[in-house]
Amino acid sequence: GVIGVALQATVMLNRLRSTSRTLAQQEKSSRHAARHDALSGLPNRAHFADNLAGVLDSLKPDANSQRAVVAYLDIDRFKDVNDTLGHSAGDTLIKQVAQRLQANVREGDFIARYGGDEFAILWLSSDPRAPQILADRIARAFANTMDIGGQSLAVTASIGIAVAPDDGLTCEDVMRHADIALYEAKNAGRNCAIIFSDDMAADVRERRAIELDLQTA
Repeated sequence: GVIGVALQATVMLNRLRSTSRTLAQQEKSSRHAARHDALSGLPNRAHFADNLAGVLDSLKPDANSQRAVVAYLDIDRFKDVNDTLGHSAGDTLIKQVAQRLQANVREGDFIARYGGDEFAILWLSSDPRAPQILADRIARAFANTMDIGGQSLAVTASIGIAVAPDDGLTCEDVMRHADIALYEAKNAGRNCAIIFSDDMAADVRERRAIELDLQTA
């Protein structure tokens, strides 16, 4: 009887261990899924925002210390690929761009799929040329054609770059300024990188004011 009870207890204990291992694994998987994009495998928008917020908290205001360089890019004419070659071709393109970016930026750089055909990259550097260096690395990722559904496509990207703490101390401010620079890059004919400057924000405010005046008129 005692041996039987002991055996049963051992079986129960093993089952419990196995169940708790499975639960821990499931929790780990769901945590990963909540912070990563299923298609590209990259961190997602929320994960990028958390990471950027943490970095911004640690930045020092003096001129020689590290800067957080944020590149915000989207794939030029992505909608055309989706419309002409289908959504699976669009998905393939997103995956290939993710792989190319990972291959061309540095090991410690934080790359995220920010949404749709948009990506964001965070690079910490005290090099004053860092924004240009990052822009060049991203351009290199798009230098060669991509094989999408058996077709060789020349793919380009428009890039907006903002630098913290100079261009903002919150995630919202930095991303808004990177977005304004991205808008300028598209206006300049796409396939280029624009680094944010204060006069761009003034231009945008002016344009918005004119649009509002036109609407009210």
